Amino acid sequence: MQMASAEEEVLTPLQFKDGANAYEIEAISSGLSDLIKETFEHWFSESHFIYPPSCSSNVNDCRKNLDFEIDFETASVDLNNDGKLEVIVYYNAPSYCGSGGCWSYILEEKLDGFTIIGLVFPGNRIEASNLTSNGYRNLHYYGEDGTYSCMFQRDKEMYQC
Repeated sequence: MQMASAEEEVLTPLQFKDGANAYEIEAISSGLSDLIKETFEHWFSESHFIYPPSCSSNVNDCRKNLDFEIDFETASVDLNNDGKLEVIVYYNAPSYCGSGGCWSYILEEKLDGFTIIGLVFPGNRIEASNLTSNGYRNLHYYGEDGTYSCMFQRDKEMYQC
């Protein structure tokens, strides 16, 4: 009797691109608007802007402008084979990332807009597997101590990493 072998896992690295296209912008504005607002409020009220500008001693009228920017890197891939792309956003904001990197957010389009269905940290090296959990492709990412896996949990409607 010959045993059937388990399907071999094939990993495809996600190609993150700087910025976002029109579809990805819609996903970011819909799915991450609260995060963007909270990031700005933290930066504005607790971080850099509230402190006086550093100017040389011979300047009498030392002034300051806001200098706030969020950099997005995005990758879009159909994770659940429904014909719609999920958007993965590497979110690089002031006072948000640490020495280990930044978070990536996995966004899925629902009837009322995009919603977060997963978080990956560090989030800039993610691979999608051909193997699935609950209808969604498994994900792998690389951290300081090795490789980690994320599988979709149907009861939570989220990736568990």
